[in-house]
Amino acid sequence: MRVYSLNVAPRPQLLIKALEKLNSLTLSGPVEVGDEVMNGVRRLCIDYVKRREASVEALIRISYAVEAGKCWSDVYLFTLSPRGSTVVVLVKRISGMGRTDPDFVIDELLRVLASEEAREYEP
Repeated sequence: MRVYSLNVAPRPQLLIKALEKLNSLTLSGPVEVGDEVMNGVRRLCIDYVKRREASVEALIRISYAVEAGKCWSDVYLFTLSPRGSTVVVLVKRISGMGRTDPDFVIDELLRVLASEEAREYEP
């Protein structure tokens, strides 16, 4: 399990909106395959987002495909819990070999959250 602390507004509706915007995100570029780096594609699929009493849960599938024809995916449960002025994110691998690194999902989530927050404050 990994734990992240995000300095973002701890508003569940904003978190849900940002997670939903990540659905079907496709990124092309270098993908690590064992000791090699190959051209490939990463795709995020948000299988579900649920608001709980004190958190937001998202089941996220990360799929990879590379030019050599190799494909794989990992599924992670992200639990986002507002704590004071931050959001604590617990990431637990549900299935797969764990070859994917959820760090890039956190990076993309932060990017979308910043964009959504900026939109809210536009005149």
